[in-house]
Amino acid sequence: MHSFKILLLLILSIFNISAQAQWLPFTLKNNHITIDIEFNGQPAKAMLDSGAEMNAVSTYYVEKYGEGIRKSGRINVKGVNGTSKTSLYSNVPVKIFGADITLDKLIGVNFSDTAILFGAPFFRSFIVQIDYPNSRMQFFPKKSVDMNKFKNVNVKRERGSLLPAIQVQVNKKNVWLTLDTGNNSGLYIKRSYALENQWLTDNHQVEQSAVMGVNGSAKTEVFTLSSLAIGPYDLEDVQVIIPAKGERTNIGRKARESLTGSKLVKGKQTKGLLGYDVLKHFVVTIDYSDYQVHIVAP
Repeated sequence: MHSFKILLLLILSIFNISAQAQWLPFTLKNNHITIDIEFNGQPAKAMLDSGAEMNAVSTYYVEKYGEGIRKSGRINVKGVNGTSKTSLYSNVPVKIFGADITLDKLIGVNFSDTAILFGAPFFRSFIVQIDYPNSRMQFFPKKSVDMNKFKNVNVKRERGSLLPAIQVQVNKKNVWLTLDTGNNSGLYIKRSYALENQWLTDNHQVEQSAVMGVNGSAKTEVFTLSSLAIGPYDLEDVQVIIPAKGERTNIGRKARESLTGSKLVKGKQTKGLLGYDVLKHFVVTIDYSDYQVHIVAP
């Protein structure tokens, strides 16, 4: 994590956050938050994905522009659509927000259009504010905002990981979901949970689809539920995705089977992921390490 402490200091220096935070633009690519970076001197894109427990690098970019980058081990990677063993890469040169940094122990992923995926370690060092309607974001030092005074959503640690779990009401029933800016849909729910709550009935029109993850694709089914409540807000006609019958998936992405080398048995058991199609309505302020969230509709 040392490189990300350096990154935080660079961000604070560049933005002069002690005086005033600065809005930074981002673009949405397939509903994923992306920012401009340089990868070993080449213009590239980085994706911001709070649902990934580790940071990742594109093996395509490593092969094409990877002079000086080295492998530094292998690790089991658990994604939505399965588990696989992949290489770790170190000495990865990146320019972000005008600052040159070197990143270590990034997992290799099969991306061709995104060079770097910044996961939870990127978010934990500061408070992140994402203005989805205006495609911009800003960063605050953790001590600059008392999130205890402003939080308006119930958020805890997810069981089995260090990711944030957020409580919402779906069809007026409380459910815990992983807060995942890398999920480009609205709700991605375990099939067993949807069946248990009788969400799939003759009244629901179901469409066939597929989702892509770091370990491949999976067939899915898409339908709409009448209501979702998040914090003080109520949404109608919310899209839900579930794995198709027979698909084996890992709902709630885990970058590795044990983040700390021991079992993480405390926390909230989540039933799926909450992503862009819900968050797009709000300005979302998140303290990832202390599990505090505020949302507001601008």
